[in-house]
Amino acid sequence: MNIKLSDVPAEGREYSGKEPGSIFDLDSTDGFEKSGDVAYHLKAVHIPGTLYVTGQLEAEIQFRCCRCHEQFLTAVCDPEFSSSWKLSEDGSFGPVRMDEDPPVLPITPQNSAAQADRAGPQDPESVDLTPDVRESMILVFPHYPVCSQKCKGLCARCGTNLNRETCDCAPPDIDRWAQLDMLEVREDPDGRT
Repeated sequence: MNIKLSDVPAEGREYSGKEPGSIFDLDSTDGFEKSGDVAYHLKAVHIPGTLYVTGQLEAEIQFRCCRCHEQFLTAVCDPEFSSSWKLSEDGSFGPVRMDEDPPVLPITPQNSAAQADRAGPQDPESVDLTPDVRESMILVFPHYPVCSQKCKGLCARCGTNLNRETCDCAPPDIDRWAQLDMLEVREDPDGRT
């Protein structure tokens, strides 16, 4: 998603639309299966030298449940997306993320390759928000995705999905945690437990 700086008036401009779910660039080994489009509603404000973008992001994401290993679809939302970019004074290097704040160097044959490695190709007249949108959404992904809080998971012995059927596996013979309940807490002479 690119924002052209000349299109943003002093009072700001609102942007609404969708970006393809392919911007996440993740695969099933991450517990992520697939995504619908990322819907955005953003407001950009361009004051001299700085571009501020705030708003909301939302996408339907298909995860694999950590308990039962089944796929499920859920909405993931970042209601407080925020990004800010500082622009070079001479326009030679273009936008720079404010939280990185590297020095802005004029492009010369000696440092142009280093600048390209650090920030990628940049257009001094626009800002590409795609990396910021991707990062912000991935950060709000659930760390332990479950299809339901009532999900029973898989049987530890036979692997049966306990949400669909019951199994004939006997419960463990010994409750190993019960042994800890039998321990006595004793205080030493200094009053510590």
